[in-house]
Amino acid sequence: MPLLHVTTTLNRPDTLTVVQHNTEGLPSHIADIKSHHELLLADVLCLTETHLLGSIVSESLLLEGYNTFKRNRNVSYTNTPHMANKNGGGVSIYVRSHIQVREKQYIQNATDIEFTVVKLEAPINALIAAVYRPPGYSVLSFLSNLQSLLDALEIMDHHPILACGDFNEDLLSRASKPILELFQSKGYEQLITAATTDKNTLLDPVFISRPQ
Repeated sequence: MPLLHVTTTLNRPDTLTVVQHNTEGLPSHIADIKSHHELLLADVLCLTETHLLGSIVSESLLLEGYNTFKRNRNVSYTNTPHMANKNGGGVSIYVRSHIQVREKQYIQNATDIEFTVVKLEAPINALIAAVYRPPGYSVLSFLSNLQSLLDALEIMDHHPILACGDFNEDLLSRASKPILELFQSKGYEQLITAATTDKNTLLDPVFISRPQ
């Protein structure tokens, strides 16, 4: 099934192609990514549930033509060590080498949330955040830290802001959606309309600060 339906714009200099994907373990699936012709059309590839450990990215996990930025689960939680010690989680962002980019590693008050943020400065301006919320992580705790993260991104005044990832909040269900409501209260639009899992749930949204 094709992922990228709008292929006529992929090579235009004013177009940035961003793909968000839950890997369910990057070491187990890096070969799949390297051989997937559509994933590698992305200028920016945001991955959740990378399941990485340690401070060094193995050479086997690098993608040719991309710079790699990551944040593992164990360094993402300051006040909730029980979350930091669990296996799994983690996020990574791959950015094409020709794009001028800086990683924003330290976000004030966003201390208990799995995220990676990169600032694209040329040829296109954008702030991109990849975020993962484990299903067992309190929504209230997550919302507080997500609020801090979004506030910090807004202060940077570098638009558009794109926030994507696996939030484990089903946007197709009739249940309350506090994460969606937080983004909407800040003027973000959610772009994904179809299910993102085999169970027909939409857990992996993409929010953009200036949809126009």
